[in-house]
Amino acid sequence: MEVSSQGLDQGRVNGVQFECAVFTNLTQDHLDYHGNMDNYGQAKAKLFEFAGLKTAVINADDAFGLELLRRVVEGRPEVQVWAYSLSPEALQPFLKGPVHTVLCTEHRP
Repeated sequence: MEVSSQGLDQGRVNGVQFECAVFTNLTQDHLDYHGNMDNYGQAKAKLFEFAGLKTAVINADDAFGLELLRRVVEGRPEVQVWAYSLSPEALQPFLKGPVHTVLCTEHRP
């Protein structure tokens, strides 16, 4: 289920039990609601704070994604964390730790 940052901020999904959360990116799409990027990021991060979360999948190519990876790894040791990236360099800090990494490459037939 896709969950909006506004829905998270307003508590509209507080009764939902999430087992897996995915973070793709943080853009300037919803600044009219959140006011600034920090507030927007904090709203998206709430999805990764739900009790019962078992798996987090996070884009390591996004600056906020890197911050979110560190937060989840340090604050939620019970959560299995997957980081994905188009760049081996972005995954390098996570190769020797509890994070599963996936290097995505462009597919050309």
